[in-house]
Amino acid sequence: IGVIRAEKDPATAQRRASELAQRYLPRHVQTSSDEAVIRFTSEMMKVFERLLQRDPENCKALTSGGSVSASFDAREMRPALDAMAQVIDDSVDKAQPPPDAPRAQRLFAGVLERVYAEQRDLAPLQSLSRPAGLPAAQLCRTMIAFYREILKLPPADASAVLRTLMRGGQRPS
Repeated sequence: IGVIRAEKDPATAQRRASELAQRYLPRHVQTSSDEAVIRFTSEMMKVFERLLQRDPENCKALTSGGSVSASFDAREMRPALDAMAQVIDDSVDKAQPPPDAPRAQRLFAGVLERVYAEQRDLAPLQSLSRPAGLPAAQLCRTMIAFYREILKLPPADASAVLRTLMRGGQRPS
């Protein structure tokens, strides 16, 4: 993670962070602490929210696994990278059982229902599996709305949903 923090080229830093997240996060998030998972999500939300305001295309790239442009400041990811390190550390030092996937799916279904009932300008749910065709700001608003609603849940419930969502990039259906 230190190598990523020191990287000056934003595309390289983002690529390395993405590779690290894809390689370690799905495995470690399953047994990490609620606190670490919620902190990581909160830090990523801050990045998404800032980017939505000034650079929706880079926000879209981060939320959908694309490549960021040269205008992306990799230093913005430092708190999120620190939080990702805590997810990994806690999965080793404070391991807890993986979440109950059916329960997490039910909780996430409630999140989806509330999010789409409250907001009209979100990307259609069925289009999220093909984010490339979505307008950048709409995709970012949609992802932010999901995470905001998840983080409103009690910590154990929020963590169960987040850990299930982050298990290899698969969303509960």
